[in-house]
Amino acid sequence: MRWLTDRPYLISILILTAVTVWMMMPKREAEDAGATQTSARPIQKVQVRQMTADTTELSLDFTGRTRPLQEAQIAAEVGGQIMTIGAERGSRVEAGDIIASLDQGTLTEQLASAQADYNVARADYAAKTKLAQKGLNSSIVQAQAGATMSSTKARVAELERTLAKLEVRAPFAGVLADRRIEQGDFVDKGHTIADLLNIDTLVVEGSVAETLISNLRVGIEATVSLIGGETRAGTVRYISPVADQRTRMFSVEIEVDNSDGAMPAGMTAEVSVPLGAVSAYKLSPALLTLSAGGDILVAGVSDQDTVELYPVDIVRAEADGLWLSGIPDDARVITLGQGFVHEGDTVEPIDESEPAVNSDN
Repeated sequence: MRWLTDRPYLISILILTAVTVWMMMPKREAEDAGATQTSARPIQKVQVRQMTADTTELSLDFTGRTRPLQEAQIAAEVGGQIMTIGAERGSRVEAGDIIASLDQGTLTEQLASAQADYNVARADYAAKTKLAQKGLNSSIVQAQAGATMSSTKARVAELERTLAKLEVRAPFAGVLADRRIEQGDFVDKGHTIADLLNIDTLVVEGSVAETLISNLRVGIEATVSLIGGETRAGTVRYISPVADQRTRMFSVEIEVDNSDGAMPAGMTAEVSVPLGAVSAYKLSPALLTLSAGGDILVAGVSDQDTVELYPVDIVRAEADGLWLSGIPDDARVITLGQGFVHEGDTVEPIDESEPAVNSDN
């Protein structure tokens, strides 16, 4: 031993040799343990459904609000005192019906006087015209008589228009939603007398996203449903040619017949415009996943029993599921166990008609 202690470099060489030999020895036990662990891992079982495409009706749905086809604030065209009321609040009126009338004052007498003046002027003009034709009167005298006749005629027409304005009439058929005067009130020119609404036809106003507006055109049919359950057929009557700069939405109007007056104005309405039938697959929304890029995916099993991910689009939503496009024909979609596998994994697919897959898998 003293011989070794005197030669310490030999001890270092022996230790280095022993370590090198140990590192070069085959790790049989580690390899056997890894192989045992790999062979013990089972292939994941998943439940699948053989998909068959079906047809579903597509529709463009949006929310709107009903309003009358026509609205008018009827105002007095002349000032005066309200003498009679022709229509009560909430009553129906036809075009031309008198809603209220104002005091005529002395207009009737003024009109009678102006009419008399016109008759005299007309007779004078006729007489002077005959004299002028015979050369017994100058053309200047005839022209002066004609000017007097025209002036008195204009005065008659003016008084007739003023008298007509004393009767405030409905410009169209509708319902008197509000009456803002009472008998005996004094009103100025321009004072609002009543609010008139035409609800025989209602218009449902709504907004449609710029990505969907190309599906609409004027004249196509739509279904309008109120919150209370009332449903009517309608027609697209207007599509705004310009989107709202803030929301990028297009204004759309649906015209609905309401001749029975059953649908009130100002209510929220759901509009559905049918777009035709398409081929799609119906699945539970629980089977959908999102990619890192935000794409909607559905997991399936290939012919080689490996997991595939199919990008899909939602074409219609119902209470009991979603209609999807993008799934290959005759695909096997994973309906149970998709949360435990990844794209490319080899799996053991079990049809959902067979005994269910263990939920622990």
